[in-house]
Amino acid sequence: MEAQAAEQPRRAGAPREVEHSRSFLAAALDATAEGLLVVDLEGRITLFNAKLVEMWSLPRAVVDARDDQLAIAYVLDQLAAPQGFVARTEAVYATPEAESLDRLELNDGRVYERSSKPQRVEGKVVGRVWSFRDVTARVRVERERERLHADMALDRELLKTVVDYVPVGIAVRSGPELVYELVNPGFIAIFGEKPRVGKPFALAASEEAPFDERRILEHVLTTGEPYRAVGKKVRVRRTPDSPLEDRCFSITYLRVPTSRGAAVLAVVVETTEQENARREIERLAGTAQRQAAELEGIHESMIDGIIACDASGRITHLNEAQMTLIGREGIRGKSCEEYAALIGIRHLDGSLMRPSELPLARAIRGETVRNEGFCLGGPEHGRQVIVRANASPIRDHTGRIIGAVAVNRDVSEFVELDRLKDQFLRVAAHELKTPVAIMKGYADVLLRAKDQLPAAARGPIEAIERGALKIDRIVTELLDVSLLLAGKMEMRLERVELAEVVDTVTRRFALSAPRHRLRVVVTEPVVIRADRTRLEQLLGKLLDNAIRYSPRGGDVDVSLEIHGGEAVVRVRDRGIGIPADKQRRVFERFYRPHTDTPHDYGGMGVGLYIAREIVARHGGTMSFESREGEGSVFCFRLPIRPG
Repeated sequence: MEAQAAEQPRRAGAPREVEHSRSFLAAALDATAEGLLVVDLEGRITLFNAKLVEMWSLPRAVVDARDDQLAIAYVLDQLAAPQGFVARTEAVYATPEAESLDRLELNDGRVYERSSKPQRVEGKVVGRVWSFRDVTARVRVERERERLHADMALDRELLKTVVDYVPVGIAVRSGPELVYELVNPGFIAIFGEKPRVGKPFALAASEEAPFDERRILEHVLTTGEPYRAVGKKVRVRRTPDSPLEDRCFSITYLRVPTSRGAAVLAVVVETTEQENARREIERLAGTAQRQAAELEGIHESMIDGIIACDASGRITHLNEAQMTLIGREGIRGKSCEEYAALIGIRHLDGSLMRPSELPLARAIRGETVRNEGFCLGGPEHGRQVIVRANASPIRDHTGRIIGAVAVNRDVSEFVELDRLKDQFLRVAAHELKTPVAIMKGYADVLLRAKDQLPAAARGPIEAIERGALKIDRIVTELLDVSLLLAGKMEMRLERVELAEVVDTVTRRFALSAPRHRLRVVVTEPVVIRADRTRLEQLLGKLLDNAIRYSPRGGDVDVSLEIHGGEAVVRVRDRGIGIPADKQRRVFERFYRPHTDTPHDYGGMGVGLYIAREIVARHGGTMSFESREGEGSVFCFRLPIRPG
């Protein structure tokens, strides 16, 4: 009875101990940071904690139902990869003794780590314990670490690629002995291929240190102060068998940390070509400066004025002669319009020259101006200077016009000399006309009675007449030249049968040229309005030249035809011709192409000048062709006008 009495209180205390254990277990489960779930072999939930409910946001109905499949269905809706979850769960349940560990990614980006172990009672599997841990932060850290590792690996590979392929020499030397830790291909290309890595500086670089490199390296390594040198000359040996040669480099030494401690990073860039180019540029610049000074000296010493402008027409340069020519300062920087207004530039006829007509302005537009005459100043400017100018555009290497330059020569004295010469010719011709006419008249009178003269007197009188006739021709030509220069040669126009003029003049010259055969070819009658006397003078001068410069005789052909509304007359000889280098001046006043040659047959050199001017005053043109030793053809064309 006492035993039973004692047993009853003990049995009464057992439920309290179980309840106490359950309470303790529940408290422990709720306090853990993991979500816990216990499922028996029938799939019923036998135990779970509050953390599980919180992690998966399970509704109370799901919890109260204690149905594992119902809970799984609710979880699947929250997973990023539900199919994988199901497959792995089924695989775990298929092997009751197995343990598992995997990760679950949720749709909202969280990551749970799930593990399971079989639940055993007295060695027998009676269920499975699942635990869920939120590892989102850890996963993010792991992923960030992986990304950083990947970036570091990429950076290392990129750095290695740069170091290997950059056209710069790179070397790393560390420790008191400055042992080579790294040399890149660029360094090897500069200093030659020989073993360096692992060797101290003293052994590996003895030929690469002509400028006390070791002392500099030790200073950088000790103090951390960087060293830079530009254009440093270094002796290098490209190959073991090649000789040492001097090359130029830009060198930088920096102290850098390494796994073995501080080291010196050397960056070497070969600048030999740049140094050579720099020296060449300096040489060229010196040459250019010297040439510019020489050119400036030449410009300033020239007697011709030089004026230049930029592409906009602004005056940029005037030499001393140009300043003297215009008689004033303050022109530099002015526009062509302002320059023309200040100086008072006029045409030779006295009319004002528009700014666009200036040789300099025309050159800016791309025109090359040659021998252009104009006047500087006038009565209102106190002086007048007559100028002959040449101007041309200034172009850059692409052909673009960047300015213009004009060279002006003061020809006032020459013009005045020409005026005085023309005046002298005019006065001399007039003064000689009367005495020559008297001399010619008396000689003619005497020769009419030559039968009554003594035989000894006839020759001298005939010589006097020939001389008088020659002087008369010279005087007549001088008068014609003076009339042409003064613009006073008048043309008395009338209806002229040109074929008749050609025939008459040719017959007259044929009488005085027995060694020549003069032939006339006329295709059809031609009537023009012209000055008959001047036409006879024109044709006479061409025939006189043809006969004079055909000393051996021969044929002289005169032809007349109509072509393109013009009467075309040609005089052809088979004489000595005109040298090619003298043909361009044939129509100049007083020019004689055969002067001081065996073919110098006299004359003043104005015949062709007068002939061309007569043609020009009839509105025609004159040209010629000539080959030395074969003869010449002179041709003039006159317009056929009605009336």
